[in-house]
Amino acid sequence: MNTIKTIVILLGFMISSSTAYCNEPTLDYDDNLHNQIITIAPEKDPSLKEMQKTIFEEPQVNSFISGYAPESDNPAMLKYSADGSKIYIVHTYTGNISVMDPITKEITDVIKVGDSPYEIALTDDYGIVPCTLSGDIYIIDLSDNSIAATIAANGEPTTVRVSNDGSKAFVGCNTTPETNDECVVIDLDNLTKTNTIFNFPVRVVLKSWGFTNNRVNYEYSGFEITNDGEHIVAGDCDSYVNFYNIETGAIDYFLEAPTVKNVCKSGDGKKIIAISESDVYSIDGDSHSITSHVSLNGEKMIYSHSGVANYDGSKVFLALQNNKSCFANFTTNSINVISSTGSPNWVATNYDYSLVISGQYKLSVLDFETENLLGQKSGLKTQKGAISPIENKLAATYFIMYEGLYFYDFTNSSSIDITDMVPSGISPEGDAPTRVIMTDDGSKALVINELSFNMSIYDLINNTLATSVNFNDSPKAIALTSDSRYAVIGTYYNNKIYIFDIINNVFVKDLTLNSHPVNIEISSDDSKAYALTAYSGSVAVIDLDGENSSLITQVDCDGISFTSYGYGRYSQFVLSPDDNTLLVCASTKKKLRVFDTATNTFIKDIDTDTLPFLLEINDSGDYAATSHPSAGEYSIFHIDGINSELITTKTYGEYPFHIRYNKIADEFGIGIFGSYSQSTGAELININPLSGEINSSTSYSEYGHLRQVEFDKFGEAIVMSATTIHRGDKTIQLPGETKHFSHNDATNKTVVIMITDEISVIDWNTDKIEDLKPLPENSILAQNYPNPFNPTTEINYTLSLAGEVKILIHNNKGELVQSLVNKKLTKGNHSVSFNGSNLNSGVYFYSLLKDGKNISTKKMILMK
Repeated sequence: MNTIKTIVILLGFMISSSTAYCNEPTLDYDDNLHNQIITIAPEKDPSLKEMQKTIFEEPQVNSFISGYAPESDNPAMLKYSADGSKIYIVHTYTGNISVMDPITKEITDVIKVGDSPYEIALTDDYGIVPCTLSGDIYIIDLSDNSIAATIAANGEPTTVRVSNDGSKAFVGCNTTPETNDECVVIDLDNLTKTNTIFNFPVRVVLKSWGFTNNRVNYEYSGFEITNDGEHIVAGDCDSYVNFYNIETGAIDYFLEAPTVKNVCKSGDGKKIIAISESDVYSIDGDSHSITSHVSLNGEKMIYSHSGVANYDGSKVFLALQNNKSCFANFTTNSINVISSTGSPNWVATNYDYSLVISGQYKLSVLDFETENLLGQKSGLKTQKGAISPIENKLAATYFIMYEGLYFYDFTNSSSIDITDMVPSGISPEGDAPTRVIMTDDGSKALVINELSFNMSIYDLINNTLATSVNFNDSPKAIALTSDSRYAVIGTYYNNKIYIFDIINNVFVKDLTLNSHPVNIEISSDDSKAYALTAYSGSVAVIDLDGENSSLITQVDCDGISFTSYGYGRYSQFVLSPDDNTLLVCASTKKKLRVFDTATNTFIKDIDTDTLPFLLEINDSGDYAATSHPSAGEYSIFHIDGINSELITTKTYGEYPFHIRYNKIADEFGIGIFGSYSQSTGAELININPLSGEINSSTSYSEYGHLRQVEFDKFGEAIVMSATTIHRGDKTIQLPGETKHFSHNDATNKTVVIMITDEISVIDWNTDKIEDLKPLPENSILAQNYPNPFNPTTEINYTLSLAGEVKILIHNNKGELVQSLVNKKLTKGNHSVSFNGSNLNSGVYFYSLLKDGKNISTKKMILMK
């Protein structure tokens, strides 16, 4: 059907599994959530059906990228070049490699490869990239970043190593069944596949993923190449460590070492360290024998069996379970357990093998010789890291928390500095959209992006990305005032509420709460905002007055919880139509709590017996409904201040979830999520708001899980399932898996965001569906020179065709600083000078727009 342009955001929570598959989601009590479901109203008045005929022609669907192309999503691995002048970042979701200058932090190139690249190995001349889903191995010529060769594999290429002399590459391929796993041998002199070693162990040892953004990371068993280039050494994850002959594929030597999943080499390459669940082995690469063995004395390795050795292989540093790590000494056959590093997600050595770097929530630097902890930096969790080969600096990332790189300087190990945090693609990215909301007149859509720490604002009249606004934090919740003047946004890490002026595109106020806001409600007169916070659980009451906004109070509300269904959702609260009452689902306490907004106190707790998650209130404010997903129940309440009470609780369906009130039909529509394992049982039930009895139901099982429903002004339900959206007799297939949508009756448009970082704008007024594909654009925006600059710099750009051109300057908050160019220009080379003498030192962005479309955006630094 139609394609869609894309968006991008940040944030998430990770769970891990030792198998290749996810565990069935469960109810948790502290993290993040999002899922919604569907509702369809019965026909109550034939005249309404006649009115609806005008909106159910074939809708038009437009698509957008949720940032500036090319996007670079889900960084899975990063590696420095041998001279430290470049960082190569592998992006599994977008199938490309970003090349970054570690000094300027600029993306100098983006290289398109195959589907789902996993790793990269570098020689002096080539980069070797295995792409798991396309089944190809891409060879990149590092002199110009062109694709020098593409080599097909039989299975899914995953891990890659190169020989010491850089003449050969070795790629492990995961297949089904796993007894058919193989290793492809590539001659890098001729760029050809010279051998395939069969029955080679490539195992998934760990899968981790984010609840809220569905970012996924795999860890595979590893292997190494001996110094002489004659053998590949790998554990079979069962009983042995094998030496595979590179020429023949035969196992020339095998050593008894149970459950070895990973191996690493000493700095001099003479020792192979084999790592099992409870033991480590030192293997001599020349004699092919185990020379030393150390037991972990009851400690257990983490699933991926990760470790790193010092230069001569006399010691190895290991990541352990239960928030521990250790040094294993092959000379003394002993271990030294470290309890202050957490269980590292990754470990590495610095360029001279004297230091160990351990990455998790704490980034730790330890001395290999003394085994002392030299320093730590807390606050940013990391999953992958790369160490500069020329200095004590590193870059790291965490795929479900931020789609970018954190830069650290550990030259002074006792005082580690975080020097920068930048997107892993061309800024601004728009990664992992978590919520979308439309202005009252339908002219704009605001999308908060949890993995790029920003908000994208879309012009729905011209179908363009108007601007991108940075938070330097992960946004989680958003609400608009009724006049669409202000957006109230809650962020995760800094526990902030931001007040954003939509007209002037500027933040006017930020307030700090006791925990991160997960839901926001605004009173009908726009005078108050209410935020429900996670963890401790409180209702924050905010006097809403633009730049004069202030926090009035925070009232404890214990019991806020989280479910992972539908990409996660927190316990909900809702404000009554008259603004007098706030209802809160205190899930873990199994209560519906009644909050009086006049006194800012809880005046009544109503026991529910099971965990209420989502709720809705009817138009009169007299009745409310809650869903209890884990119990398969929903409840109806009579709301009357201190006299509020539970009317009935009924059992129905598999995971009743999202609820909306239909004003026209006077019904609560409850979406049944359906069976998680089989994607069946999804339906919409429409219930009487006084009795809870079911008036009607509609099945959506054939479309997968039901995520969300909204009712339009005619009482017709707009229903979103896993990859489709429904309205009346229309079903629209969307280009990705859905997450959230916003509908506007004024313009009769619906905006849908997807976990694939795309948004679709559905115009229900049109009589056709169009596939919106941007024309090829070869115009080029060069990097400004000089950069950094003080106070002037030159910006050069080349137009492939004549057109209306703008060169815009924004600050790091997304605010427009200056319009340098705004006129029609001919094709060819152009230049403009920018003077920043009236600005403060800092980071600024300059953009080339042609005919209303953003061609490119680059970063420049004013340094006075």
